[in-house]
Amino acid sequence: MARAKKGQEVDLSQLNTIDLGKEMGLTLLSDTNKADIKNILPTMVPQYDRILGGGIPLGRLTEVYGLNASGKSTFAVHLSRITTQLGVITVWIDIEGTADNRRMEQLGVDVSKLFSIQAGEGRLKNTVELSIETVGKELEYWIDTFNEKLPGVPILFIWDSLGGTRTDEEIKGGIDTKKIGVRASSAQKVINAITPKLNETNTGVLIINQARDNLNMSNPYDDPIKSTGGRAFEHAASLRIKVNKGAQIKQSKASGKDEYSGHIMRIETKKSKLSRPNQKAEAQLLSEWELTDGTLINGLDPQNVVYQEAVEKGLITKGAWRNYITLNGEEIKLRDVEWVPRLKEDYDLYLELFKRTYVENFPNGYAPLENKTVNVTQLDEYQVLEDYYNELKESNEEQAVEEDNNE
Repeated sequence: MARAKKGQEVDLSQLNTIDLGKEMGLTLLSDTNKADIKNILPTMVPQYDRILGGGIPLGRLTEVYGLNASGKSTFAVHLSRITTQLGVITVWIDIEGTADNRRMEQLGVDVSKLFSIQAGEGRLKNTVELSIETVGKELEYWIDTFNEKLPGVPILFIWDSLGGTRTDEEIKGGIDTKKIGVRASSAQKVINAITPKLNETNTGVLIINQARDNLNMSNPYDDPIKSTGGRAFEHAASLRIKVNKGAQIKQSKASGKDEYSGHIMRIETKKSKLSRPNQKAEAQLLSEWELTDGTLINGLDPQNVVYQEAVEKGLITKGAWRNYITLNGEEIKLRDVEWVPRLKEDYDLYLELFKRTYVENFPNGYAPLENKTVNVTQLDEYQVLEDYYNELKESNEEQAVEEDNNE
């Protein structure tokens, strides 16, 4: 290998920089996949998954923030329903007392598969209140413990919420203790401690955060609200999701009055290393919406999500009667209020519409189907989606062969 003597200029035409770099101990990016995202957790809301790049990543930090009652915690509960079904160890760090069994079950979570970290329970039985520092130590301990006993096991921690977690100093000092920057400093220390562990393991941390008015807006294009905890999470998170509360959804009840039954939940990717940032999507977040048979549905109900997106994509027509032509050519003609009950009764029809709404959003493939550890095809919805992509691939290959033969 050509080398330059001290004081001489290097003749780059004679220098193999690749071999030299390897000889000096550098690694080519093509020879490593350490920074790759190996598993993505789907939300089962196709329009959300589209802007998220497939869903929520493991091995990374995700921040979900927004104003009060926008749907932040409900979004995390919804995700817990899916992760527990997929065999992902899911741990809820409950600061605000939101990990209520009845509420979780109402939103479809199997609480017998959901772990929690709470003050006064388990390792923290002598702890009255969880501080930011304590949460950081618990995250370190459990990430290390799980990966020592079960290397590579998929884990998702949900911290609800950072904004509701005080520091050790604030807890000891009482209600009058308030120092500028103390929470941001504590949060930064936690991030510095856990981020390398996330990158090395199959662990994701989803942090729910409150938002407040942005008092430092320098131009009219700045976001009028920002998350708490300083800039630590803005820099460390691979995915930052802003949740906004849209228009109310009302339904006429037995009282004869239109009562609140949910709202439109809009999400926006303020930062994303999985997809293009600053994209928006919305879905209906329901609260005791009553179906024609008297059944009450809540949250991001799967059948309602699929139905609304099918209408949005034109698969089901709009109007008083809403028509759909199945893949077998059958025409189904129902009124708006009849569609969700029908999808709950007809599982095959639901799976067909689920597949078609996802294909509309992901025409060329869906990233979570390529997961290394978390097999999303455990769920029927993603098995039919994978079958479609496999059939499409075979069809394209056959067409390519036929075109080559014709030439």
